[in-house]
Amino acid sequence: MGWAERGGYDAQGHGNSVLRDRSTARFAHRHQVDELIVEGDAVTGVRGTVLESSAAPRGVASSRNAVGKFEFRASAVIVTSGGIGGNRDLVRKNWPKRMGRVPEQLLSGVPAHVDAG
Repeated sequence: MGWAERGGYDAQGHGNSVLRDRSTARFAHRHQVDELIVEGDAVTGVRGTVLESSAAPRGVASSRNAVGKFEFRASAVIVTSGGIGGNRDLVRKNWPKRMGRVPEQLLSGVPAHVDAG
């Protein structure tokens, strides 16, 4: 077990609000999630594409060639999508009124030379 944030020494102190149990987490590198599995009103897993291994260095686009499919099920699913920044339609739809008119051109993502692939 480990605490996610730095700060105090227990969940009552500054920071350290979420307990992490690494034995229950699954890390699947080169796995692209294409679908959330929804049963009733709960997300119970994910399905997607396994991408071929890549030794591309940082800043070089990695292969997106599919080599298989996968399905993982769990009692809890954490979606780490990076927000809506990559979906320009959602950005426009949710544009804050305080920021005025939505720009005609929106920049999203990063150039390949800074992408870890």
